[in-house]
Parts: sequence; structure tokens; C-alpha cells
Amino acid sequence: MTQMDGAYADEKAVVKHIDEIAELESSIDAMAERKLVMKLDDFA
Repeated sequence: MTQMDGAYADEKAVVKHIDEIAELESSIDAMAERKLVMKLDDFA
């Protein structure tokens, strides 16, 4: 494995990690929205 290959592999790992974080954030947002909707339903 050359130095370039190592850098490329690291970059792919970072991109994969960023994708995982983005997925996690969107699922957290979805949960927060559902909780908000449930709270609003309580007041209705």
C-alpha cells in the first residue's frame, strides 16, 4: 500500500463517518418532531 492509497482509504472512512453522523442527526430530528407533534396534540 502506497502513501496515496492510505490517504484515500482514510478519506473514504471519514466520508462514511460523516454520512453516518448525518443519518443519526436526521433520525434525531425526526424523533424531536414526533415528540413536538405529540405535545401539540395534548394541548388540542
